Amino acid sequence: MTWREFELALEGRRRRYDRMMEALAWHAANIINHRTPAFGEDVKKRKMLTPHDLLGRERPQSMEASARIWREFIRPFKEARGA
Repeated sequence: MTWREFELALEGRRRRYDRMMEALAWHAANIINHRTPAFGEDVKKRKMLTPHDLLGRERPQSMEASARIWREFIRPFKEARGA
């Protein structure tokens, strides 16, 4: 295995781990947000949790940020296609 292949293997492992943690955070947020409220708790005032909150990440707040993330995601596919 070359160093490049080793680095790619580590990158793939990191991405798989990140996706698994995102899926777990999504499920945890759903369970936390839709649980039975405690006595005296006002459900309407409760802040809904997001997977980003649980993972300690900040969500993109603007369309420009979302577009930038999409472009970064799609770039390897375009380069592989030669476009």
